[in-house]
Amino acid sequence: ITRELSAHAGLRRRYTGWNIEFGGKWAMVKSARTRTLVTLLLDARVNTEPAYLGLRPVLAAGQRFLVPNTKGLDLQVQAGVDYEIRDPMRTFFIGGFNLFVWATENVGAFVETNFTLKPGPEGSYGNGKPFAFNLLTFGMRFKPQSESTHIAVGANVPYFNNFWGWHYGAVQADVLYYLDE
Repeated sequence: ITRELSAHAGLRRRYTGWNIEFGGKWAMVKSARTRTLVTLLLDARVNTEPAYLGLRPVLAAGQRFLVPNTKGLDLQVQAGVDYEIRDPMRTFFIGGFNLFVWATENVGAFVETNFTLKPGPEGSYGNGKPFAFNLLTFGMRFKPQSESTHIAVGANVPYFNNFWGWHYGAVQADVLYYLDE
């Protein structure tokens, strides 16, 4: 919508079923002088199997570091809570970090990790320990001649979890289009 406010929507298949997802991001601090960004994110989702609402507030902070022969190295950390409003209500703690660098004017690379932690026991596989599922994601971003469009491809690999039944890897692709360019 603007450089300080954005919205998103999508459809995703989770292990609990299909989700309709939507939300927004607000850049509370955006300073070109200090190369700092602090963002509040609020995502919501409607799970379809079983039906319930999920809310996910997240606080993220980022910093750009100057690196010779690049546009800089971007580092971001984030932490939040994922509430599943159902019976019984469930709370997940989430967070992670990412690094991104434009290696050339039109090609960039990224690596990121995220963690999901919720109280155990969890159903029949509970052992009294918190459930953890952590992913490593890496890939490349391309910027065609149009400054308003970015295309990214990458892969996800789980590197730690304490329940292997949902162990998976994935490939991903996305297209970002900025309206105010």
